[in-house]
Amino acid sequence: VALVSNGQSSHLLTPDSGAHRVVVHTLADRAANGAMADAETLRGQATLFDYASNQGTNNEDGEGFNYPTCIDVDPISNRVAVCDFNNQRIVVYDSYNSGTAPIAIIGRNPEGPLGIRQTFHGLAIHGNFVFAASGDNENDILANRIQIYDLRNLATEDGAPDSIYLPVHVIGQDFDGVSLPVNVCNQNDTTGPDTICDVKNLATDEFGNLWVGARGNNRILMF
Repeated sequence: VALVSNGQSSHLLTPDSGAHRVVVHTLADRAANGAMADAETLRGQATLFDYASNQGTNNEDGEGFNYPTCIDVDPISNRVAVCDFNNQRIVVYDSYNSGTAPIAIIGRNPEGPLGIRQTFHGLAIHGNFVFAASGDNENDILANRIQIYDLRNLATEDGAPDSIYLPVHVIGQDFDGVSLPVNVCNQNDTTGPDTICDVKNLATDEFGNLWVGARGNNRILMF
């Protein structure tokens, strides 16, 4: 879950994975048990009573989702990032109530072959950066690396989402800047202070520190 906190207008954002959508609940004072989601800010479906993946189409790059999992809200800009797990991408919106068109698609190669198809297990968005724990479908689907994506150069005025395939930095693996890094639990088989294995959760704090739940090493790291 993710929370947009604005006094009495707080909103709770939740991926509804099996229904292939993200729902938004308004938390005015408190949410009644069984309260209906706010359909005006629904993502991934046309109505609350649609449940098909990718809105019933085969379009993996459309406005629908296929089993969305993790979600986070940037406390600075209110931008929202969603792991669209089975579509192997991260979708970024300007805010929870900014309409259905995203501003960025992360992890899909817009040119030619798609390259390595990634699996995104956790994310955090803070300021201009998206931190994404990712595996890949060709070798190990577990997330043994954290890729950092830069949102500062988005062409948001053109009305179309920007495609961001390569990260600007990687934690846990070597990165040459021109291709996706390998995805190996504890790079070089050495459990050092900056190696990671099977990451499930990411979070940032008010200072921009990144907190990482590395399940494979039974520990939490802070960068």
